[in-house]
Amino acid sequence: MIDTTAKSGVHAFAPDWEHVRAYKAGELSEQSYTEFYEDKMVESRDMHRAVWDRLSVYPYAAYACYCPAGVFCHRHLFVQHAKSHLESMGWRVRLMGEITKDSFPKP
Repeated sequence: MIDTTAKSGVHAFAPDWEHVRAYKAGELSEQSYTEFYEDKMVESRDMHRAVWDRLSVYPYAAYACYCPAGVFCHRHLFVQHAKSHLESMGWRVRLMGEITKDSFPKP
């Protein structure tokens, strides 16, 4: 599991806390938040290439943050960037959806 949260996650993948705070406070629209995050990830792929390339060592990966399943979140945006980056390295990527408490059989 790769932590993409603003405060404790991998810096190269995390949104800026200021934008997270503004979005949660209703001061920033989903569209504006997306634009800021998309720009940050494009820049991050150039500045932190080795960190991005390290994604290829995991045959399976889950990207995590604190947002609940089914709501708008940067991790959904990040998955697309990770997929694009890994495919540019020649990897075949299959997205499996969100992991939730209901993803696993009950004991």
